[in-house]
Amino acid sequence: MERILTTDGLFAAGNPQTGVPGTIVTASWLNDKQEELANVVELAGLVLDGGSKRQLYDAILAIIAAKVQGPLVVSTTPTSNVGDLVFVLDRWHWATWVTTAFYTGYRSLNVGDWYIGSMCQNHRPQEIDGIGGIYDIAAYPSLWGWANENGYVVDAADWEPKATKYAKIGTDQFRVADYRNMFPRAAGTDADTANAAGVGFYQADALQNITGMAAGVFGVKSSAGTSGALRSVFPTGNSATGTGGASYGSVDIDISRVARTSSETRGAATRVAPLILI
Repeated sequence: MERILTTDGLFAAGNPQTGVPGTIVTASWLNDKQEELANVVELAGLVLDGGSKRQLYDAILAIIAAKVQGPLVVSTTPTSNVGDLVFVLDRWHWATWVTTAFYTGYRSLNVGDWYIGSMCQNHRPQEIDGIGGIYDIAAYPSLWGWANENGYVVDAADWEPKATKYAKIGTDQFRVADYRNMFPRAAGTDADTANAAGVGFYQADALQNITGMAAGVFGVKSSAGTSGALRSVFPTGNSATGTGGASYGSVDIDISRVARTSSETRGAATRVAPLILI
């Protein structure tokens, strides 16, 4: 490599009005610079790509990664493979290079995970809101590829909240899962819970069955023997009688007499933001 062949080794702009010529750039000098740059890219193991404007940057990262012992820290996600594991500063996550039928590039080690536990009102760089929003595929190709790879993509008409479902919207957008008002639960089998369910499967809330009985609801009204959630109900004025004149009636049950109740079954909870890692 050499500098331009002028007296001071620098370029001169020249001045057409005074007739002072600018520096003549020779083909040999331009070819020299082209090959210098191309060699950095190719000797780093990358393939020249006319559509990329950052291959020199990626090549330098790859060279550093080959020399440095340990993961490489980069400011933004590389577009070429510069090492097995990198930490991307602007996304706050570890990423690894993957090649699948749906995506090729760097991907977060935790892509697609439903993250609950954040008390932040807004998502952070490594997250998007898990509330069924619509996003551009071009902005999140790794997440969209992951959803396809794991069988979570459904037709737009079949998308519904709560389950892990993603749907393509139009030609270049997709809807993410909506995890609002959901609790996580480890996948089970018939052997352990008799409620077999795979990862990502939605299961509606339910109350464990409560059964009971009240036999021979007869007796003197003032000494009816029910308590707690059970209550004996006798006719007004004790006008209905059974054998021997004893009062009779019915028994109802209301769990709210002894426990907190609601329209849903739930444990004590603090609400957190539903987030999806990208």
